[in-house]
Amino acid sequence: MTGTSDNTTTPPPKAPDVVIANGRPKSGPGANSDDTNSSKPLKVLVVGAGIGGLSAAASLRQAGHHSRIANEIGAAIHVGVNASQALDFLGYDPARLQGVDCETMTMYAPDGSKLRDVRHDWVKKTYKSPWVLTHRADLHNELKFLALDPSRPGKVPVLHLSSRVSMVDPATGMLELENGQQHIGDIIVGADGIYSTTRDQVVGSMPLYSVGEACYRFTIPVGKIAADPECLSLLSNGSMTGMALIIEPARRMIIYPCRNGQLLNFVCMHPDTHDNVSQNWNSMATKEDVLNEYKDWAPEITKVISHAEDDVRCWRLLQRPDPPKFNEGRFCLVGDAAHPMLPHQGQGGGQAIEDGVALGVLFEGAVASDDVPVLLDLYNQVRYQRATTVERLSREAAVGKSKLRPDAVQRYVFGHSVVEYAKHAKSSVFLAPK
Repeated sequence: MTGTSDNTTTPPPKAPDVVIANGRPKSGPGANSDDTNSSKPLKVLVVGAGIGGLSAAASLRQAGHHSRIANEIGAAIHVGVNASQALDFLGYDPARLQGVDCETMTMYAPDGSKLRDVRHDWVKKTYKSPWVLTHRADLHNELKFLALDPSRPGKVPVLHLSSRVSMVDPATGMLELENGQQHIGDIIVGADGIYSTTRDQVVGSMPLYSVGEACYRFTIPVGKIAADPECLSLLSNGSMTGMALIIEPARRMIIYPCRNGQLLNFVCMHPDTHDNVSQNWNSMATKEDVLNEYKDWAPEITKVISHAEDDVRCWRLLQRPDPPKFNEGRFCLVGDAAHPMLPHQGQGGGQAIEDGVALGVLFEGAVASDDVPVLLDLYNQVRYQRATTVERLSREAAVGKSKLRPDAVQRYVFGHSVVEYAKHAKSSVFLAPK
């Protein structure tokens, strides 16, 4: 499996949006109320409004708690079976997602010759949920709808855009913004991406490192390729029902449809030899850069690339060491702030969704504020081994380095239900009624 990551590419200078789930003010009415032993809706502060942050806000809203959120955009993304099952728990609408079910994968050599076809239609039959290829913006908009739409049950979270966080206190649940404003919540969710400042403050700074690969990303309207007979034959009857994978030992190109089949997404991984590319995915590139990288590939492949428009981006693939755990006191990490994913398993977004949904399952129903640390320990139990294992599998599936059986990895990744696992884990904990 191949694809794209979650919000690992958020540039460091940009302040994350903050969703403050109606947190208690530091001073003023309600500041000193002693409700730690009550079972009122919890106040949740979510730092970052990418896939992980919005998933957490939507899931915790569904669980009956109050939150506040942030914002993100991007290219296309895999929503694997594990993630579509989790989205189903949140009540997502496949029509709004505008995705394409991944039913096939066709593998090509760099000379354009077809190597083999692999059917994936068994996936939906086996797991009772689809493997969806969608545009990241469409997934983000659906999660935003699930978290913020006033017609849905639960209190609507409050969205604060570009609110830089200067300090997090996991013991008291206090969060301070750069402008000096302070909020106190029962839970703080650090969802601020690979450049997470909340993670650094709570678990200590862990430097990023390059894995020696970079990636071009762009989309091309299907109509442009369909109208050019010189392009590699990617379409069947004018559409594409899965992925095309062009592979050699050091480079690979993954092509797949999104937005109801109207766009083709391109993920072009290659050795990192860039001296002028920053560490965020918004580094501009050109189709000439991509053509130069793949100039020795077949003309019908480079002809496809020549139809790229002005949305070409290049980003270095980065990692950082795993934190010792995903929680501390009233604070927890989700998404790339917890486990930055390489794109080689297409699980960056999926693991962030699993994180957010796990929180909603664990905090469903009446929960007293003083039980939050216990349940966040349980969140770490539910998510740490699972997410760091997928993270490791993604590293090991790097171009030219994988020694793993793809079918075994796919069964592990797709065969996990975060909803059922979190429910089972919660059943092992006795929380005394308050």
